[in-house]
Amino acid sequence: MGAARVTFSRGEARPTALVAEDHPLVAQILRRVLEEAGFAVRVESEVHETVTAAQHEHPALLLLDVQLAGGARFAALEQIAALALEPRPGIIVISGDDGPQVRSRAEALGADLFLPKPCDLGLLADAAQRLAA
Repeated sequence: MGAARVTFSRGEARPTALVAEDHPLVAQILRRVLEEAGFAVRVESEVHETVTAAQHEHPALLLLDVQLAGGARFAALEQIAALALEPRPGIIVISGDDGPQVRSRAEALGADLFLPKPCDLGLLADAAQRLAA
């Protein structure tokens, strides 16, 4: 049984999702899925820009790839975790490496959900809505 979908009414502002993905095609797909799920979406592809956007824009949701241009694995998530953002955004981490060490590191850094690439886009949309509600 799938997760319940949250419906954002037309009268309220759409929640913002920050997508951090350095593969353009994947970023485009993630943007489309989240826009269809009711989000205003910003996409960044490098660590510094991702961290700056998270700090200044206070997104409701962060969708982060483990490895981004301009940094080591988990660099963006580590720096965002250190910011202790309030209110805390929902955090989904995606990666082509879904080994147990990667999953546990993502969870230790505050990820609410880890999804392996490729991921079920319906599951992603449902989780994004739930975490941003």
